[in-house]
Amino acid sequence: MAGRSKKRILNSNRLRWLFILLTCLSPLTAIGQQLDSMSLDRWKLLRETERYQLQIAEKYYREKNYKVAADEYEKYLSLYERSDAAAYAQLKWSLCQVALRRSNTAIKEGFQSVMDYWPDSDDAVAAAYYIGSTHQGMGRMPAAKRAYRAVLEKYGEHLVAVYSAKGLADIATTEKDEKTILAMNRHLTFQVDRNRINSKICQTASQQLAVYFFYRAAFDDAVKSLATTYTEGEPLVDHVMSYLRTPLSQLCADSKSAAKGEKLATIAILYFRKQVPTAMDDEAKRVGRKFWLHIAAVHALARHENEVPKVYDQIAKLYGNDDETLTRFAEWYKSQKNYGEARQVYRRFQDKINGLNQVAYSYRQESKIDPAVTVYRQLMGLDQDNPLHWKAEIGATYRSADEFFAAETA
Repeated sequence: MAGRSKKRILNSNRLRWLFILLTCLSPLTAIGQQLDSMSLDRWKLLRETERYQLQIAEKYYREKNYKVAADEYEKYLSLYERSDAAAYAQLKWSLCQVALRRSNTAIKEGFQSVMDYWPDSDDAVAAAYYIGSTHQGMGRMPAAKRAYRAVLEKYGEHLVAVYSAKGLADIATTEKDEKTILAMNRHLTFQVDRNRINSKICQTASQQLAVYFFYRAAFDDAVKSLATTYTEGEPLVDHVMSYLRTPLSQLCADSKSAAKGEKLATIAILYFRKQVPTAMDDEAKRVGRKFWLHIAAVHALARHENEVPKVYDQIAKLYGNDDETLTRFAEWYKSQKNYGEARQVYRRFQDKINGLNQVAYSYRQESKIDPAVTVYRQLMGLDQDNPLHWKAEIGATYRSADEFFAAETA
């Protein structure tokens, strides 16, 4: 028990009474709360004197004054050993030991005591998980894995099972244990009933699983993983594109995996085409344009240089041009170091001032000072409300080329 090298031995009658009380009054409520906090229902069961002492300990714990908090939890145990909150006090004392870097003490005299004396309590469930996490924090990975797997087996429907699965996945990541990473992320993605507490862990697992499948050109499996987190339709399609980008780019960049990348790109393009709305109302056009832009992005990532312009031409035919679409098209040309074509696209902007500004800036990116200055002077004539702005840009252009005299006289 807390602060003592030997565990107290409770007689069978006291154990039986305690187990019955905890079973009746304290079901596994931790699924709806944090593991290191006590439910309001349990607080209500405490006498005023018990609450007072426990609140003192909790205050120091919140303030991270773990040494004093541990003493106060131990004081609670000495005064109210038969209390419904005794197991909780023992658990928090154990967490104080972890914070004080007394991890062995936390496991042997703390968490294990909770499991031995209050095996049917919520706190015993939490303690089982904390044994694994404490071992992991100490770098004892074999012991941590055994503890986590025991939690998964015994408390599969509880919040601690989610935390344990994540712990196993984290260890597997450091150990490059692909089989376990896949198994844990599958479990968290498809088998766990999500709630407010565990949803973030499960969402992250679904994202990691999708990336794993994308790297293996298992496109449909990746989409199924993401569909557990994102709403069908536009949100899902957008996130498919988001998590596809890096795997597709890296696969296509390496000659050893280029064939797999090409397969992934082909499937992705078919997928996005199927998602394009057939209606032509304003909302359908907005969504359709976005999904065609995803197709253009896939071609770009897959290094289909001849296909990207064709997709932008198709977008123009279906929905007309807008400056945002043209910006993406021009940026792609610049990524190919084809600044001439990019400038042709910028000159098609509806916002002529912004289009010419981008033309001038593209010259600056190529360190072509005179053409940039020429376009800025053109802007001074067109944008008569802001001549000083364009004059300043001319000065900045000269300074970027270390032509300081020209900058001063511009």
